[in-house]
Amino acid sequence: MKGKKVIAMILSMVMVLAIVPATVFAFNSSDWTANNGYGSITDNGDGTYTFKGEANLNPDNSHAGPYTMENGTDIADGPIVEAIDVRIDPAGMEAATEKFALTVSVNGTDGNYKTELLALFQKTYNDSVQVSVGMDPNFTYELTETDIYTLKYRFFDNAGDLYGQFSIEQDGVTIASTDEIDMGVLTSECATRYYIWFSDISVAEGLVVGTPASVTTEADYGKVNEAIAKAEALNRDDYVDFSAVDNAVNAVVYGLDSSRQAEVDAMAQAIEDAIAGLQLKESVSTPEVPTENVNYQIIEGANGTWNKGAATGLTVTSNGDFAKFTGVKVDGVEVAAENYTAVSGSTVVTLNAAYLETLAEGTHTLTFVYTDGEISTEFTIAPQAAGAVDNNTNAMNSPQTGDNSNAIMWIVVAVAAASAMAGTVLFARKKKAE
Repeated sequence: MKGKKVIAMILSMVMVLAIVPATVFAFNSSDWTANNGYGSITDNGDGTYTFKGEANLNPDNSHAGPYTMENGTDIADGPIVEAIDVRIDPAGMEAATEKFALTVSVNGTDGNYKTELLALFQKTYNDSVQVSVGMDPNFTYELTETDIYTLKYRFFDNAGDLYGQFSIEQDGVTIASTDEIDMGVLTSECATRYYIWFSDISVAEGLVVGTPASVTTEADYGKVNEAIAKAEALNRDDYVDFSAVDNAVNAVVYGLDSSRQAEVDAMAQAIEDAIAGLQLKESVSTPEVPTENVNYQIIEGANGTWNKGAATGLTVTSNGDFAKFTGVKVDGVEVAAENYTAVSGSTVVTLNAAYLETLAEGTHTLTFVYTDGEISTEFTIAPQAAGAVDNNTNAMNSPQTGDNSNAIMWIVVAVAAASAMAGTVLFARKKKAE
């Protein structure tokens, strides 16, 4: 690899979230190239290897540690995934001087290098190892615990483009990852996973790579914890006998490894079964959910229209008992008390104009809620009429009352006024004639 490409590689440090399962790379000394400028590999005899870089790094810092080209999979067969376990000891590394990089690359259909993901791990002055990512410049992460970390790489197709990701796992849990990164090449131009290599290894004691045979992963207790939380949320005094739940919870054994996952899942199921078998005491009843009462009706203001810009609100009346009235909903959402008024007779609700202005134009549902039922009607929010000041057709199909007393009164006044005027004119003419 040319020096400029390697420098770009070191600046493109990444961490990737593996969305598909991956198996840890199986180390075999015959698969890896070392010595002659590529560091050294020592078999530790417990399933791990110690990788070291050359004492004198190459001028461009490239290939300063062991690498492999074996067992590469083809992107045409699906996502390329590689995962390698590395023991990282932040406290044992020297600040600013000890670091290492790990890269996974993909070759092109012509068999030559095409693109790569590289993550750089460097000791800081605060007893942590910082992981930084060049192709994801917003990402950094600090490792503070001495542990075996799984470094996971993934390349996959995204609408014809090759994308990559890198993630770090600890005890089987993803603790950090990059975004999905556009690798800048077409998937059709790529073939198999190319090199996996450690470069710029300046860790004096070397890197312990692989998982010791004695190290196992703890089983997943997620379902157990969820079941226990469900049990703790119950009021034990509401049930005839809560002992079965207590026994199931007390039977949980933590610390089992992943080879005993089935036992852990059975513990979770035992708690769930105990909860399902609980019986409520007779004095405890399940509250009934109110349903729409067919006796409730909208007696005034049903299916009305309110125009945007109207100064007054929208009034609707239900025949429900005001003493049982608890509130209103619009489109299934409870309306805050400050957004409407409600008075008795039977139940008269007026939605405030300011609140109505917040609703979108179109049809909405207004629901009166009572302690023993509900009743609903639709209303329409219409645009403001041209030149109108208050276009609220709030009557909304209100029945005519037949009260014409005001009109009759004004007719009588008009007739009286006309008679008085006529008498005045006649009196003036008669006086003039005399």
